[in-house]
Amino acid sequence: MASQTPNLGLIKPARGEFTNTWDVPLNSNSDAIDKAVGDLQTEVETARGNQGSLAARLDTGLDADGNVLPSPEIIAARNSTVYGSSTLLAPRLTNIDTEILAARQGLPTLRDAIAFDVNGHIDNAILSAPVGFLTFTGANAYVNGSVTPVVADINGYRQVVSTQISTTISGSAGTYYLYLQRNPVGQTVLTATSTGITTTDLSADLTVLNDTTYNFATLNVHAGMLLQITSVGSDNLGTYVISSVGYNSNPNQLQIIGKFTSAQSGLSYTIIDPLAPTLGFTATAPAKRFTSVSNQIFIGEAVFDGSNVTSVTQYALGGHYEGFTQVTLSGGNFSLTIPHNLGYVPTRVSFYGSQANDFSQVLEPLSSADMTSSTLQRSVITAMDKANVYVKNATNGVFYKSFAGVTETSGYVFVVVDR
Repeated sequence: MASQTPNLGLIKPARGEFTNTWDVPLNSNSDAIDKAVGDLQTEVETARGNQGSLAARLDTGLDADGNVLPSPEIIAARNSTVYGSSTLLAPRLTNIDTEILAARQGLPTLRDAIAFDVNGHIDNAILSAPVGFLTFTGANAYVNGSVTPVVADINGYRQVVSTQISTTISGSAGTYYLYLQRNPVGQTVLTATSTGITTTDLSADLTVLNDTTYNFATLNVHAGMLLQITSVGSDNLGTYVISSVGYNSNPNQLQIIGKFTSAQSGLSYTIIDPLAPTLGFTATAPAKRFTSVSNQIFIGEAVFDGSNVTSVTQYALGGHYEGFTQVTLSGGNFSLTIPHNLGYVPTRVSFYGSQANDFSQVLEPLSSADMTSSTLQRSVITAMDKANVYVKNATNGVFYKSFAGVTETSGYVFVVVDR
């Protein structure tokens, strides 16, 4: 009994079949083969497109090993008027990501960074900090941002102290000047080569790195720092952003934005804080009037007895001081020393009299004049240096004569001082 082939259903006569009708299965098989070849030829011709052969058509998209070739759009995208030409698209995109990450200055978005830059803060100063962030013990001076970060502007760059940093003062007894130093490439937190590493894909865009050698929490590693894989030949070579520390409450684990190309059990890597300045000191006083210094701002002074720091003076935040000081005439006069602690001789000082120290009463501007006239009743005599403003009354028996015509003999002087 005849059988059929599995693909085209060609008839396979058994011995003795189709003795006088052999043309029937032969013609049927011929028609089936012709149709199959015709269909295949049509498919090939369609697949060739406008190329001379199917091989030529495939060569436009695949290399000799069958790997997909980049499209003309991808090849064009490798070229940049800013970054130049790259042999791969990934480095080109990495350049863009790196630029944007740096421009964000540790803030959630680029827009936040732009808002920070135009928010009216003074350049080259501590912008925000906890009370008493500058302290000392023994020969060491400290800036403590471990609970509330110390945020500074150094040459227009946002810098953040998010741990406690220190400097050990040495030398002869005297006054030393403390400064924050910006490192343009950031501060290295850890350089490691570890075999105790495993990596896990948490999702399509997150990776967990586990290193049993290090407790990242005690090393003050935190979100926003950079993980640089430096292992030569590693598929994962590159820079990644740390999104959190202590994944699943494990201080040996870092959660990283991005996906490693392949899992690895041993890596060389460096962790960098791109925003962290260092604390330093010098015996050379800064200029008496504020002058910008490259990658550096002065933040205070330390008095050193040759062995230990005995006191520190913290410069005013934002290069600005304002405050009320109570005035009560004694023998017809008053004389005040008001610390502004700018660290520099002020460029602007304003004086006001008021009967309240909470802005609930009007502020009345006071001029600065000498005592050559007994009719000066809205004036004070003033002097200033890099640490203090000195104020006393210009007319005996008068603090100031108010807008209402009342001669005030007590109240508050409100002083505004800018660097």
